[in-house]
Amino acid sequence: MSTPVSESTSKLLLDAVASPILIFRDGHILFVNRAACSKLGCDSSMLTGSPLERWIHPDDWTKLRGWDQPGEQATTETLRFLGADQAVLTTECSVNPIRFEGQPAWMGTFLPLDEARLSHDETAGLEDAHAALFRIRERFDILAEHMKDFIVEISRDGTVLYISPSCKRVLGFNTEDLTRSRSLDLVHPDDVERVDQMIRTTLEGGEDHYAVLRVRHRNGSYVWLEASGSVVRQESGEIRSLIAVCRDVTARKLAEDALREAESMMRQVMELVPVDIYIYGVAEQCNIFHNRKTNLGYHLQDMAEGSDVYYGNFVHPDDRAIFDEKTRRLAEAKDGEIIDSEHRMWHADGQWRWIAFHDMVFKRDGDGKPTQFLGYFQDVTERREVEAALRVSEEKLRTIADNMHDMVSMVDPNLVFNHVSQAHRAALGYEPDDLIGQSAMDYVHPDDFELVLRSAQAAFQRRDGDMIEFRFKHADGYYVWMETTGRVMTDSAGNVTGAVFTSRDISERRWMQRAMVEQERLVTALQKEQELGGLMQRMMARLSHELRTPLAVIGSSTDLLEYYSQRMNETQRGERLHQIRGQVRALTGMLDNMSLVVKGLAFSSDFSASPYDLERLSRQVIEDVPKLLKATQTIDLRLNGPASRVQADEHLMRLILTHLLSNALKYSSADSLVEIEMNASAEAIELKVSDHGVGILPDERERIFEPFFRGTNINEAPGLGIGLSIVEKAVASHHGSIEVASEPGQGTRVTVKLPLNVD
Repeated sequence: MSTPVSESTSKLLLDAVASPILIFRDGHILFVNRAACSKLGCDSSMLTGSPLERWIHPDDWTKLRGWDQPGEQATTETLRFLGADQAVLTTECSVNPIRFEGQPAWMGTFLPLDEARLSHDETAGLEDAHAALFRIRERFDILAEHMKDFIVEISRDGTVLYISPSCKRVLGFNTEDLTRSRSLDLVHPDDVERVDQMIRTTLEGGEDHYAVLRVRHRNGSYVWLEASGSVVRQESGEIRSLIAVCRDVTARKLAEDALREAESMMRQVMELVPVDIYIYGVAEQCNIFHNRKTNLGYHLQDMAEGSDVYYGNFVHPDDRAIFDEKTRRLAEAKDGEIIDSEHRMWHADGQWRWIAFHDMVFKRDGDGKPTQFLGYFQDVTERREVEAALRVSEEKLRTIADNMHDMVSMVDPNLVFNHVSQAHRAALGYEPDDLIGQSAMDYVHPDDFELVLRSAQAAFQRRDGDMIEFRFKHADGYYVWMETTGRVMTDSAGNVTGAVFTSRDISERRWMQRAMVEQERLVTALQKEQELGGLMQRMMARLSHELRTPLAVIGSSTDLLEYYSQRMNETQRGERLHQIRGQVRALTGMLDNMSLVVKGLAFSSDFSASPYDLERLSRQVIEDVPKLLKATQTIDLRLNGPASRVQADEHLMRLILTHLLSNALKYSSADSLVEIEMNASAEAIELKVSDHGVGILPDERERIFEPFFRGTNINEAPGLGIGLSIVEKAVASHHGSIEVASEPGQGTRVTVKLPLNVD
């Protein structure tokens, strides 16, 4: 039995043989050794690939009948060979079946008759046997050292007896590293049992074996080897050892694994793709490959048997011309050219279906004619129906748009008109064709250009429309106010394809709006004048009332000093002067408050934060205000936190505390309690002023911060009604907040929060 070895090893061994050897298959020479080239008088390039018939005498060619087909019967014939110079060489030719390059072939060995007779007459041993053996050994050593494969001999107990030097190129080990080692030491653990069983079977049964296994390289990685093993027998016939020729097939294995993985992935992809892929054979007249079990509902076996009917009679009669044109174009198509077509096919469910085909030439014969077509198809019935419905819908919409009073237009992403309804003629004086292809921005009023452009860009970016009012140029040259509502259009992938606008002329409405705005402005101005007049009346009335008492006190004290000064002692005169000074201070305070109101209660520009002593300020206000009002209530001051040095506006704080305490004293009974709580921290000051007075009526709570407003339940309590309005503005200037909580008859609590370190 022949031993499967690598192609390179086989050729080297055969080339070293002294006998002429030819290897041929299908009547063509695959390999010749040097001895054969010498006998026929030509080099191997001239012989390799040429027809065997070229080198055999025509009268002897019939003896080779059957040798162009694989066989198993060896034979010997007397054949006449023709050399390169047509010289006749009569030989004795022995032909044996072999496997060459993985396929069946014939190997012929031929000797001239005179050399053959010498061999038969045992006269071939003209050369010394020892010299011949030496040459063979020499050639073997050279071959073993330089061949890409390596040879290993294994004893019956599994010990490596010999390994050729070429193993270093394959495994990285020297010969001495592996000689006398265990044959299975370097075998991959997953392959040990299988390889061990193969070695045992070969050594016990004497049969040749072939295996693929993994062996560890010197660097620690594993190399795939292809091993062919044969036994060596002693003269007695007993099996002495196993010789194996090993070849590195790592690259091939990796390529095979990658190919299998790619094929597996391709099969999965072919099964998952949502289209039907096929290869159509022209000679077979059917699909020789299809990635689905069915084709348009028909089983593939049925398709193979009746495909000629299917591809002919199953085409819709009205689409036969499309089918014939596709067939013609495919026959003339160039390599790589894809032929697209759509036509109706009869489906197994009894309905006509629209099918989109995409075909290309996949294989050609020697004359260049297509023999196979690769293609794929999709059922596009639903798409065709949607397109048909869309065309009907578009026609309806166009009819509606052309009969609407509102103007309907469509633009592309560059705002260029591609559709304009007939309503533009009546509203703007343009024929639709005058605007199609023109940029909408060319007709926008210059003052509105940026507004319209920004609005369009924002709408395209967020994929949503908007409503905008702008001026559009009329065909006569003037501008018309338009109200336009836009809707962005996108394709199935979400890409902007343009926009559709609905517009109407609102020039008349804009003029009416302008007139209404002007009217509202006049009404507002009149209301402000009326409010100012009412405020002035309340202010003058209250001021007249408040000034009457201090002026009367000043007048009576002045009269007493003028007429009775001689009768008064020093103490009495001092009391009268003190009364005059107190009333003057009261008048000055009222005038200062009036001045704040007249200025508009604006403190922001006067805000100035600086460190001050909050406790000292609070106690000073608590001492001064009751004296000024001649109040007798008990005042309870509670200070929490670091109040000796706060960073805020001292003037505003004095103003706030003064007016809140003044209101609490004015509108509570003389024997009641007024509570002041100060909470200071590094971030803010919180002030709470609480009284147990008349309180604020619920329906008047919203007006307590209006200047000169006085509650209806305070009777004739002194005051101008501007204290809380001043406090509110002062708190706002301090970037703080104010809250008022009150119940009629139970009292009022005002809470003020002022942040510190205000920039």
